Formats: sequence, structure tokens, C-alpha cells
Amino acid sequence: MAVVFLPGYIALRFLRFPRFGSFALAPAWTMAIVGIGAIVLNEGDVGWNRASFVLLSVLVILICAIVRRHVSAVFGADRAPYGAYPRRTTVVAIGLPVAVLLVMLAPILILMDPTVPSWSPDPMFHYNGVNAVLLRENASMFGAMDTNHGIRVAGTVYPSVWHGIVSLVAATGTIVPASHVLAFVVIPIIWVVGMSYLATKALPYHPIAAMLVPVMLLAFPIFPGYLTVVNGLWPNSLALAATPAVMGAVVAAYHRYRWGGRQNAKEILLLSAAVVAVGVVGVAAAHPSTAFTLGWIAIPAVIMVVVHAMRQRLNAMQGRKGILLTVLVVLAMVAALALAFSSSIVRDYLGRSIPRGWDDVPARLVSALAVWPVGRNPIVLAGASIIMVSAIVIGLRVVIRRRHLYWIALAWVMQTLLILGALFPLGPLTSVAGLWYHNAYRLFAVQVIFLALILALAASEVIGWLSRFATKGAPARSMSAQADVIVRRPAFVGGMAAAAIVVLFGASFVYNKPTVYAQAKPKFGADQILKSRAELDFIAHLDDYIPKRSIVVGDPTSGIAYAPAFGPIDSVFSSIVVRNVDVEGKILANGLRSIEYDPRVCQVLNAYGINYYYEDAPITYQGINGAESVPGLHSVDTSNGYFHLVAEVDGARLWQITGCPGRAEAPNWWNVRDRRLPVIQPPLDSAR
Repeated sequence: MAVVFLPGYIALRFLRFPRFGSFALAPAWTMAIVGIGAIVLNEGDVGWNRASFVLLSVLVILICAIVRRHVSAVFGADRAPYGAYPRRTTVVAIGLPVAVLLVMLAPILILMDPTVPSWSPDPMFHYNGVNAVLLRENASMFGAMDTNHGIRVAGTVYPSVWHGIVSLVAATGTIVPASHVLAFVVIPIIWVVGMSYLATKALPYHPIAAMLVPVMLLAFPIFPGYLTVVNGLWPNSLALAATPAVMGAVVAAYHRYRWGGRQNAKEILLLSAAVVAVGVVGVAAAHPSTAFTLGWIAIPAVIMVVVHAMRQRLNAMQGRKGILLTVLVVLAMVAALALAFSSSIVRDYLGRSIPRGWDDVPARLVSALAVWPVGRNPIVLAGASIIMVSAIVIGLRVVIRRRHLYWIALAWVMQTLLILGALFPLGPLTSVAGLWYHNAYRLFAVQVIFLALILALAASEVIGWLSRFATKGAPARSMSAQADVIVRRPAFVGGMAAAAIVVLFGASFVYNKPTVYAQAKPKFGADQILKSRAELDFIAHLDDYIPKRSIVVGDPTSGIAYAPAFGPIDSVFSSIVVRNVDVEGKILANGLRSIEYDPRVCQVLNAYGINYYYEDAPITYQGINGAESVPGLHSVDTSNGYFHLVAEVDGARLWQITGCPGRAEAPNWWNVRDRRLPVIQPPLDSAR
């Protein structure tokens, strides 16, 4: 918590940013410090560690202090219309997010074991990524993950903010629990705080709705539960959790400029833009897809602002100046698009093929509304459709009455178009959805931001109707009237919110139980990566059997890929996938069992000092059978004189490779320069 919140919070407070805003936006600022700072340190050949992180944080804080001394702008407190609650309702306003967090976290923390690795494929990569950052002291996205794809080191661009943060609190042996604290505890806190902040900024005239936004998050099992617990998309989840706070800062900047006083307006606008820009850099560094998300949903707002500004300018200007301004604005927009599409990586994602057709249209349409697959049962589909359509219509009815809320509806529409592009072959929309891998679940998670606002407005409207019915008065539509309802009847509002928490938790439990909650439990068994807790203990303490920093080759789904996260043992393969560019790795993956006949196997083993082999029965993981994906690491004849048994636990065996002649002192496994050079010259096609 301190690593994620403290640096950004202190820096923002030095800029006189409001306390609540500073706390909510602090994670995004810290991510910017980690993301940009790690790149700068790597370019300067300075190691990434706690000391360098502290120095970077102090430097940013000093810059903010200098800026504060040279500007007179003061952001001011978070007062209306920026989203304040009456003082008498502070307990309710704070208590609801806390209650939501407890309901969100408690089942996961009760079910999970923080010391047992997640069974999903991505966490295996992330544990080893943190280990690589710790050993190499490099958290730059332009190199931190270079060693995380097998033997051959190739240039890799991968967001490593998540790994850099975990490395600041973890050490060899504590990577797994440290990762789980960030993924399962800190990310939900960032998410709920950020959504609460966005609610106060986006709904200034609807304090009841602003209070209910965190409560609405319980209706959606997709985030943070599904993405963090089931899918293990931790860097993406970290970036997404901080995104609502960045949106809240954008809305607050707009409100301050539009409704604030004219004194220091220009300075406040510039400072607000700088604060937002740093936040955007932070979430984009944590996961680049967040930048595309913000850009996509901002398209209508940008068009409206540009058209409005152009209309004002053209009315005030004549002839050539107006034409010139129009041309410059169009050129700027074209240049921004050209810059985005200049990356070959972006073009590759846009050109991804979609494996879906037009089957199950009703089920997919309902899932697009509910941002969760609800099955194919006609009764369930009809019920979910009625509930979601009714709630969305009521919420949008409120939105269209307030011009400053239009952006919520537009953002929801834009995200819905992306979801439909991921679910159906819709030409350009499907191409754009390729930036998110055509993964509807990633897009569902983003949609929660806007649906929570819309559903909270709907719930606020219903509470207003009930209050009017109970008191036989006028509906509380204005901000002052809604505030009066909260002040006069805080128990009523709090009770309704508590009832909503119970109902939403109960409803989401139907989907959480077989997915999120079931997957939170430790998984052991013959069809799992870890056969038993005894095998986990064996893997975690391999350094009791073999020398430290020994290198072990084995099928990553046998569990050996977890070894570096628990102790000073290195695994040849640190993720599920063996890349084709890893020529030497493919030779072992396909041909270790041919060690007697293929001289290249011993050549690779000798060159890198790979002295041990971890054997376990193959399993089918994510639809792929290990005996087919890495056939050379199974059915190995260990009686041929090349192997010596070191230890055995629950069917898993650790062998020392002793039969390769000409063994010499191997280079340092973490010497990246040596691992960039090819050991085997023939093309990959000859590796069998």
C-alpha cells in the first residue's frame, strides 16, 4: 500500500491537489514514476531497487515543490459542484466503499492460500518476471522481460510496472505472496477508491448516486475478481483499477475551468492538464491498452470540443485566419492518428483475425449488456435483458437531463461498440477490438466503469421515487434536494445502500461461486500443475537438494517453472509457451529424450550449464497436452546412463544430467549478453 500510494500522494499534495483526489490519483502517479523512472535508470545503467525508487520519488516530489513555489494557482478543496457530501453523511459516504471492499475481499481472502501459486497461465509468467527484475535490477518495459521466454534472449517490449512494484516489496522466496497482495488486495482498493472519486466528480448534482457507485461494483463479477483471480491479467488489472481516478481528474479539471473563478484560471487549467497527463502516462505504462481505451472513449468528447471551439473561433475570425485554423486542427488530428498507426505492433493487432461468427446472437447480445455471459437458457436471457435494459434506460433518462453527464452515455455507447466488435465480425469495429486481443472480458471490465455510474443514477432515481412516495412530496431531483434527503434521512439512504449490497452480492454470488470463488481455492491434483502440497514444498525447497542457482529443464506445466519464485533455482522455461525464436529451447523441448542420439542436446546443456531435469507426468493444460507441446521433455529414458536420480516426491523426479561429455564451467545464466548469442546455427526446422 505504501509503495503504491505514498509517492504519488505526497507529490500531488505538494501541488495542492485536494486530499481525496490525491489519494485516488496517487497509484497512477506512482505507476508513472515506476514506468518512466525504470526506463531512465536502465538507459543510465543504474539498477532498479528500493534505493533508486526512493530517489526517483524524492526527485518527483522536489519537482512538484518547485512548481508549487512558482505558481499561485490553488486547486482548492473538493467543494460543490465538484462532488461533496454533507458533513452529517460522511459516515455513510465513507462506510459504503469500506463495506463494498470487505464484501469484495473477504471471500477471496478466506478461500485462497497466499503461498500457493495461481493456477492460471499468466501468473506463472509474472512470478518469473518479478524474479528477473530482482536479479537483473531492470524494470524497464524495454528489456525487463527479455529473459522470460526461455533460453534465447530476444528484445521484448512488455509492460513491467506491475513487476517493478512487486519487486520493491518482495525478495527471493516471497514473490508469490507479494504478488497476491498486490493482485487480490491492493488492486481492489485502488479500484473502489478510484470509482468513488470518479463518482463525486462525474455526478456533482446527484450525491445519492455518487454514494451508490461503489455499491454497484458488486453487480459485476468481471472485475476485479474474474480478471485477477481467474485470468491472472495482473498488469492489465493494475492499469484498469487506476483508470477511474484518471477519468475523475479529467472531469474535475473541466469543472474547475468551467465553474471555477476566473482568478488563476489559466494556471489551474495548465496544472490540471499536467496532473492528468502524468496519470495517463502512469496507467499507459502499466498496460498500453489503457491508453487506447482512454483514446477510444474520448473520441466523441474530442469531436464535440473541437467543433465547439471551431465554431466560436470561426464566428470571431474572418477569412484566411479561420480557414488556416481549420486546416491546422485537421492536420493535428491526422498526425495523431498517423502516430498511433505507425507502430507495426499496433497494425498487427488491428489485423488480427476473429474466430467468431454469428452463432448464439441472443446470448452474446445479452452478455454485451450485462458484461458477463449469462448462459443460453431462454428464461435467464429474458430476465437478464429485462433487468439490464430497465436499469440502463432509467439511468440514461437521468443522463439526458444533464448536459454535463452526456459523456457517460457516449462512453458507454463507444465501449458497447467495441464489445460488439469483439463478439461479432463487424469489420472496422472488429479490427479496433483487436487492440484488446478480441477478448470480450477485457472490454467488459472497462464497461463496468460506465455501467456503475448509469446504474447508480438509476438507483438514485428509484430512491427518489420511494422517498417521494413515502413523504408524498416532490421528487428530489436537484442537488440541494437530494442532499436534504441524505441529511434528513441518512438511515434511509444507508439502509437502501446496505440492502443493495446484500442483493447485489447475492445475485453476483450465482456467477462468482463457480468462477471466481471456485478458482480462488488452491488447486492440487493429478490433472493440475501441482499434484499435491508435498510437491509444492519439494519445488519450493529444491535448493535443499541441489546447489543454489542450478538450472533445471522441464515441462513448465510440471510445476518447475514456479521454482524461481520460491528460491535460488532457475528454470529454463518460465512461461507456458515455448517460442519458436528460442532455437536452443525448442531443441530441448522437442529432443531432450533424444539426448543419446542428437549431439545438439548436450551442446545446449553444456553451453548454458543446464545440469538438472525435472520429470513429471504430462497434463492437459488450457486444452494443450504437455506430451504434444513439449514432447522431448516427456517419455525420457532416464536409464540410459545420462541421468542420476536426486530426489522423488509424489511421482515428480529430479534428475541430475551426468552423461554429456566435455562439460565446462557454464556462463552466468543471468548474463543476458551471452544468451543473446546463438549456440546452435542450423535453422529451427532441423530441430526435432
